[in-house]
Amino acid sequence: MKNRYWLLMIFLPLIALCLSFAQSQKPVKPLDKAVQNQQAVGIHQNTKGNKNDSAQYTPLSCPKKNSEYRDTKTKGTEPPNQSKSNKEWTRSDIIAVAAGVSAFLQVIALCVTIGIMILSNRRQLRAYVSIDHAVLTDGTMLEPPQPQYAGIPGIVMIIKNTGNTPAYKLISWAEITVQPTVSPLFAIPPIPDKFYTHIGPNGGTMIKTRWFLRAITAEEIAAIKKGESAIYLHGKIEYLDVFKKRRHTSFRLYHVGVFPGPKGGATFNFCESGNDAT
Repeated sequence: MKNRYWLLMIFLPLIALCLSFAQSQKPVKPLDKAVQNQQAVGIHQNTKGNKNDSAQYTPLSCPKKNSEYRDTKTKGTEPPNQSKSNKEWTRSDIIAVAAGVSAFLQVIALCVTIGIMILSNRRQLRAYVSIDHAVLTDGTMLEPPQPQYAGIPGIVMIIKNTGNTPAYKLISWAEITVQPTVSPLFAIPPIPDKFYTHIGPNGGTMIKTRWFLRAITAEEIAAIKKGESAIYLHGKIEYLDVFKKRRHTSFRLYHVGVFPGPKGGATFNFCESGNDAT
C-alpha cells in the first residue's frame, strides 16, 4: 500500500501535465466557416424561391458581384496560417509545461528527502551487534583449573548490541582453527534457525564459549610463538532488527605468541579481512 502512495505522488503531476498539453492542442473551429455556410444556404433558398424575379429584375452582373463580395469577405475573415498555428506552441502551453515539470521535480525532491529521512532514522534506531572482545584460554588458566582441557585452546567472547533497539532471534556460529598465517582457509556453513536468543539495546551483551577439538602439539605451539601459525576464531552472527530486517555480522580474529597465555587469558586481535556487517 505504501508503494502505491509513492507511485501516485510521483505520477499525478505528470498526468496533469499531459492533460493540460492535450487540451491546449485541440483544434478551434473557425466561426467564419459556419457563417459562410449559412450565407450560402440562404442565398441558395432565395434564388430558388424567386427564380423569375431574379431573371427579370436582377442584372446579370449582380450575382457575379455578390459572389465576388462573398469570396472577398470569406478570404478576409479566414484566419491566416491556421494549420501552422495549431501545430505551434503558444505561450500558455509553454507556461503549462514549465509548471508541470516544476511540480514533478518538486515531488521527486520531496520523495527523495522523505526517503533519506526514513533511512537516517532507521540507521539511528536499528540494532548493531558485533564482537566486543574475545579471550583465549585453556583448562589450566581457568578458576578453578580444569585438567581435562589442558593444552586445548578455548575462547570466551562477548557479543554486544550497541544499537538503540533490541536484536531479535539472534543466532551465531563460531569455530577455532590452528592454521599457517600464510593463506589460511575459512568457511562458514549455513546457521540453523533454532536456539536463538534476544539481546537488549544500549550495550546489551551475551557470552559465547568454544573449545578446540584437541590439544595442540608442541610443533604447533612453537609455530604460533614464532608467528608462522595462528589460533583463529571466526564465525557469523545473524539477527532481526526492530524493522524486521535480517542482519548479519561476520568476524575473524587471531592470536600469535605464547600459548598458554597469562592468567585471565590472552586477547585476540581482529584480522585485516573477514569482518563485515549489514
